Parts: sequence; C-alpha cells; structure tokens
Amino acid sequence: MANNQETKTVTKKKVQKGQYLSAKEQRVIAKHNREVMNRFERLRSRENIPEAEYLSAMKNPDNVLEI
Repeated sequence: MANNQETKTVTKKKVQKGQYLSAKEQRVIAKHNREVMNRFERLRSRENIPEAEYLSAMKNPDNVLEI
C-alpha cells in the first residue's frame, strides 16, 4: 500500500469556468498571429521585382500572340 501512494503524483491545473480564454492567453495568441501575418505580408510584398523575372522571349517570333 505504501508503494501505491508513492507512485501517485497528481498535478493540479487551474480549472477555468466555461470555454473562455484569459487575457494572458489572448495576448499570446494575438502576438503569434501578428508574427505569422507579418511574415506572410513580407513574402507577398514584392514591389521592386527585376524585369528579368517576369519578362520572357517569344518562342516563335512569327506568331502575333503566344499563350
């Protein structure tokens, strides 16, 4: 019986009422979301792209339009 008591270790968590987030949890989530959105916006922000990246040469110069 003494062995059984030694192996039982219970960690108590703070139980919240309902499904609400604490102010601290909301701040952490908002900070993470801001970091992720800033990273995506930096990747999409491509204002000064060199022309060589999006210009191409005609494969057949006799054609009027190549798609």
